[in-house]
Amino acid sequence: MINLKNKKTVFEKINTITKFFNLSTYELLAVVYNLKPAMAEANTGVYDSSSPEKLDQLGRICSELGLKMAFSQKKYIINSPRGIFEEVDLNSPEDGNLVIGISKDTQTSLSAVAHYRWKMRDSIYGRSFGKLMGYPDCCLDFGDYLCKGHDNSDSNNLGFRNPAVESLKRSKKIAWQLNIFVSSALPHYPCHLNCSKSKDYVNGLFKILKIAAPEIYLRHTTRLKNDISLYWSCADRVVFRGRFIKKGNSFVNTELQYNSADFHIDSSTFYQANSDSYLNQFATIQQAIKEGNKVITTSKYFEIWHNKTILLKINKSHELIPVLIKSDNEK
Repeated sequence: MINLKNKKTVFEKINTITKFFNLSTYELLAVVYNLKPAMAEANTGVYDSSSPEKLDQLGRICSELGLKMAFSQKKYIINSPRGIFEEVDLNSPEDGNLVIGISKDTQTSLSAVAHYRWKMRDSIYGRSFGKLMGYPDCCLDFGDYLCKGHDNSDSNNLGFRNPAVESLKRSKKIAWQLNIFVSSALPHYPCHLNCSKSKDYVNGLFKILKIAAPEIYLRHTTRLKNDISLYWSCADRVVFRGRFIKKGNSFVNTELQYNSADFHIDSSTFYQANSDSYLNQFATIQQAIKEGNKVITTSKYFEIWHNKTILLKINKSHELIPVLIKSDNEK
């Protein structure tokens, strides 16, 4: 059993776990130090002949950390950004992922696996899953809202509400801890971007991380406080450093003069399918951003400039997609 007071050693062990399967280092850290009761994940990597041995190693290290691990007896084909999947046998030739649940007791870990499967098959189980994961009630209410009123004619994130944009609509301030447009230390979407309970979770996590991995702590907090994101969805964003101007109270009309750009354009692999025109547009945008030094957004369009020359103008189908965002309070 590892001494949990030695946070650096705990962090190193958790990093070993994440090499076996695609599990969140931050969530595992939160479960170990009682910031949340459990975690569950389905996007764990393709189950193959090496997976049984990796599961054994995962179980052994979890035991050293005082954790219990459970996994599904089926594998799942993830086919949308929400993780909705097809269930197949472990010996099926199709590529699929396990659902893995981790907690401090076996029953909760088993329940985490079951609830993950249930909530991805039917959104009615979303709230009970969130309760099991320890999400705040206010954010569970927000999750209920997100699951209602789907409109397949809405181009906003493949026919369902874009959680980050919906959080933004409810927000008067963006706390740097909750700048989910740049990155997220949260396991859930906050009900608004200054949610006190969500900030408490992030502050608690970063307090641990500051001791366990100070370089990572500094890098992540600096990014959350200073970076600016041109954001379409969880799969598509460009993160900038530069001079940001917000014109008015909303983030509809903004301007950015940038000196660096980091691309996170992953639709081609993250979503099950996208039109060629959609993907080609991102290629065009990426090239223009590389050549330019300024982005302007309005409710109707966004533009990319180099000095006084416009390189690209694209009309928007939704006033907040894409949206140019920077955290606006430093508390």
